[in-house]
Amino acid sequence: MRDVSRAAHSLPLTSRAGRVIGLISSHHAPPLSGFSQPQLTALASTGAAVGGWLHWHRRTVVLDALEHLQSTARVAR
Repeated sequence: MRDVSRAAHSLPLTSRAGRVIGLISSHHAPPLSGFSQPQLTALASTGAAVGGWLHWHRRTVVLDALEHLQSTARVAR
C-alpha cells in the first residue's frame, strides 16, 4: 500500500528580524481541520526559536569554520 498525503502544514523558520530562513513541512494522510489559536501560537513560537538558532549557527559556527579554512589555505600556499 502506498502512503498518500492529502494535507500538509508548513512552518516558516524566521530570524529575529522576521526573515524566513527555512521551512519545515509535515504531511498527513487525512485532510487537516483548523488549528486552534493556542496551537498556532505554539507553532509560531517554535518556528521563531528554531529560526533564531539557525541564524545564530550560520552567523557563528559556519563563519568560524569558513575563517578557519581560509587561514589554513593561506598557510598551505
